[in-house]
Amino acid sequence: MALTVDDNGYMGLDSISFLNFEEVWEKTKSPMCLFPMGKRALPPTSVTGDIAVSGKGYHISYTHSMTEAGEKCRVLDFHMENFLDGKPISGTITLTKEPE
Repeated sequence: MALTVDDNGYMGLDSISFLNFEEVWEKTKSPMCLFPMGKRALPPTSVTGDIAVSGKGYHISYTHSMTEAGEKCRVLDFHMENFLDGKPISGTITLTKEPE
């Protein structure tokens, strides 16, 4: 999975990609919006701040949270209608440890 939320001022891009390395294919859908001009208020770093975007038939969010064991984590949540062959994609990924 690859998830993108972007605000370039003149263009906003939200992207969900599924990469299948075993069968060597990928699918990406990237809805765009014009002139968000910083309204998305993206944090300067992934260390702090939550992000949630949505549009027609999709949503993507990154949230800081705590696991049941009390560890800090990031929760990535996504859904998109009509992602591949008319079928939706959705999921929740919990990241508990930063790579070294």
